[in-house]
Amino acid sequence: IATLPNSYLSFFYKHSETGESKVFYCSSNGNLHKYNTSTEIDTQLNLLDGNLKCSGQTLYYSQRRNSLMFPFKQNSLSGVAEYDISDE
Repeated sequence: IATLPNSYLSFFYKHSETGESKVFYCSSNGNLHKYNTSTEIDTQLNLLDGNLKCSGQTLYYSQRRNSLMFPFKQNSLSGVAEYDISDE
């Protein structure tokens, strides 16, 4: 598919009907990224709070919600976060 510019814990590949392909991934430092395979542009996505970091080996895509779900850590708390990729 592509060589990502950062090491990663998990990823999801999305190919659209328009022919555009994107790789969403959780980098090893806990940031969520979008990599456009056509333009080779890597964008770190804003998770609303700088302390929120994706963690673990899972990045789940919900087609119905058009969003990514992933485990996160924030300070000493952990949980599951959802990121809407409708505009991505």
